[in-house]
Amino acid sequence: MAAAVATAPPTADEASPSSIDDLRSALRESLQQRGVLGRVRAQLRSEIFHTIDAGADAPPPRADPATSTLVVEELVREYLAFAGYGHALSVFEAESRSAERGASITRAQIQHELGVRQDAESAALPLVFGVVETLRAQCVHDRGAAEDA
Repeated sequence: MAAAVATAPPTADEASPSSIDDLRSALRESLQQRGVLGRVRAQLRSEIFHTIDAGADAPPPRADPATSTLVVEELVREYLAFAGYGHALSVFEAESRSAERGASITRAQIQHELGVRQDAESAALPLVFGVVETLRAQCVHDRGAAEDA
């Protein structure tokens, strides 16, 4: 009976160009499927914006934003997270500096501020959907009142 001879895998110098291309392609596909490549690209964009903003011509840091700004930023942030737009969210948070401020307005505060009512079903959705429904109901009500007058 002949003994099996173990051979070492080829080194990078010995690997054929097609096997390196196959490996590169498989790696890229795996990283894309798991969302890693997109996150890295978004992080790179975010860092580029941050570096540009840190330059000599960068605007001074914003003072505490007005309540309306906080509301709009939180509505956008919540929607981007809900919709799975993680890359856009990371760039949005970097540009708006909302992550640096931390959670400065809650969902309940926004509901109160805008007069949005929610039930169990709508509470599972981003608040911006409740805002749209509240405005839609207001428009229907206003049209009905105008027709009655």
